Amino acid sequence: MKKFSLLCFSMLFSFQMFAQAELATKALKLKKISLSTGVDLDMVNNLDYEYLRSTGIGADASLVGDLEFDQSSVYGGVCENPHIRLGLVFDMARQKNMELNVNAVGIFNRVDGVYLHTDRMTDEFFNRDFDFASFNSYTNEIAIETSINKRANLGRFIKLYAGLGTNLGYSFNGHLSVNGNADQVSVDQNFNRAITDIAVGSSFQDYTYSSYKVKNGIHQRAFAEVGVGFVLLKRVELGFDYRYGVGYRALFDGPTRMTRLSSYGVKASFILPQK
Repeated sequence: MKKFSLLCFSMLFSFQMFAQAELATKALKLKKISLSTGVDLDMVNNLDYEYLRSTGIGADASLVGDLEFDQSSVYGGVCENPHIRLGLVFDMARQKNMELNVNAVGIFNRVDGVYLHTDRMTDEFFNRDFDFASFNSYTNEIAIETSINKRANLGRFIKLYAGLGTNLGYSFNGHLSVNGNADQVSVDQNFNRAITDIAVGSSFQDYTYSSYKVKNGIHQRAFAEVGVGFVLLKRVELGFDYRYGVGYRALFDGPTRMTRLSSYGVKASFILPQK
């Protein structure tokens, strides 16, 4: 992870130093202002409830009481990360058809969730023990992002893009929601019945809910990206972009996990008049 972090920081630093050098020699010209929105599937490797529990401040192992779960109990999960990007696109005058993108990224109300259950029949009389728990983490992130793209022009109105980039973000103001319940049904074993008869017995239910603040942290990614744009009315470009990469999340006084990024979005750009 240290090597990956060093690589990302090096890329970000190199892009910034390159941009400053190009600006100093007037080799960068502001070409477009862009706004995009979409979804970042920034998935934590081996996401499990123990990881989500460890992100909460004060959330210890007893928060689900006596419920018993292991990795085989996981039956579902969610990773939803809606994003918005506000960007500047610079034309690199010294490099033909090359662009430098600098974006401010906002990801608000990111959701990472894991859902678990067990369902056990304890004997032939259908005594049943059912446990359920859900762990949902909601966080926010702001990030700075840079990338360098090669542009291919298909006529005057269609633009294709491909390149590499990296970003560095700060996550904040999150909370962890934990829900759990235990259902136990005990059937009277002395009741002479067929399997289709209505069971006579007792039931027990226990429900728990807890909410915790999530630790703030640093998120970082390196990615490859591709895109297509369609120029309309000379000054407007509409298009789509896709990013794929790897990264990590490092929480202050908390765990660090590698991540996999798959991001897609729609973009609108205003093309500035060039002197």
